[in-house]
Order: sequence, then structure tokens, then C-alpha cells
Amino acid sequence: MGRSSATAPDPRRRDASKNRLSPLAVAALTDNAPGRGGARKLIANLPYQIATPLLVELLLGEPALERMVFAIQREVAERLSADTGSDDYGPLAILTSLFAEVRVLEKLPPQVFWPPPQVHSSLVRLTPDPARIGDIGRARALAAFVRTAFQQRRKTLRRILRESENGRVLDAAAEVGISLDARPETVSPERWRTWFDAAHS
Repeated sequence: MGRSSATAPDPRRRDASKNRLSPLAVAALTDNAPGRGGARKLIANLPYQIATPLLVELLLGEPALERMVFAIQREVAERLSADTGSDDYGPLAILTSLFAEVRVLEKLPPQVFWPPPQVHSSLVRLTPDPARIGDIGRARALAAFVRTAFQQRRKTLRRILRESENGRVLDAAAEVGISLDARPETVSPERWRTWFDAAHS
């Protein structure tokens, strides 16, 4: 097996794994861990406080990750695979639907952690698809577009976007058959991408 790189490793585990583990002082949201070439995989217990933005960075980061397996707060796991129109549906579900395959492997009670958290968790496998992601810059722009629309998810798209987007975005909605009187959670992932592509063609 190859060597592993760790971000914020548990010092109690460092001695036990020193033959295969090289600790790195890496700020996960600002810097990329140095790579050694080859396929990159992530196995982690993600910090719950920053899980959502961190997942987007990992999904659309460079160099790309081949696969991720991580423990995460259960409500975040539910947002990863939420259906259009549900309360959990939002940017995270849209991006994972468009760019990756996601599977919840197991539900984890607090007792499997030490110290036990006050929330339930899930073990999730996320497999990015480079062919579906395509150009990273364009994928990140799509992510920003979707996040803007969901900042006020209980308002209509017309009210949300008239203050933050140019007229071309509003015109493109009509071109692809999306009603601006709808709310963002009613638009499917593929429709979000179609709308974005029409507005930025």
C-alpha cells in the first residue's frame, strides 16, 4: 500500500501509524494538500461545522479526487441526495447529482465516536465524475449561480435574481422554459445546468 497524507491528525494516533502516515499542516478550505501523483482518494471524518463548503471544494478541487469516503452529520448526508422539491434539496444535492455518484453506506450512531457527538452521522461514498464536471472554472461558476438562487429559497426566482443577476440570466430562463415565478427548490439539477448554459453561452 502507498503512503497516506493527513490533515489535522489525531495526535493520539500519530505514533501508531507513523510508518505509513505523514502529517501535514493543511487548512482544508484554503490550501490543497501536496500530491505525489497517481489517483487521489479521501477517507475522513469531515468537520461538521464546515462540511457543506468543504464538500463543494473537494468535489470541484484540483487535482481531482477519484473517490471520497467520509463520515458526516446525517442531515448533511441527506442533503447530498435529496430529491427536487424536498426540504433538504439545495445546492449540495444539485452539484452532486450533476457531477458525482453518491451513496450512503451506513448510518452511524453517536456511540461509535469518541467522544460521542450530539448528532447522528452517516458514512458516505462520493465518486466525482471528471467527464461530467468538465471545465472546473465553469463548474465553479455554476455552483456560485445556484448558491445565489438558494440564499432566499422561499422567494421566487424573479425576486431573488433581479437584484443579483443581469438581464441575460432572466431572459435565458424564459428561453429554456423555467418560470421565474417558481421557487429555486422546484428546479431540477439538469434544468439548473441548462439554464446556466443558456445564460452563459
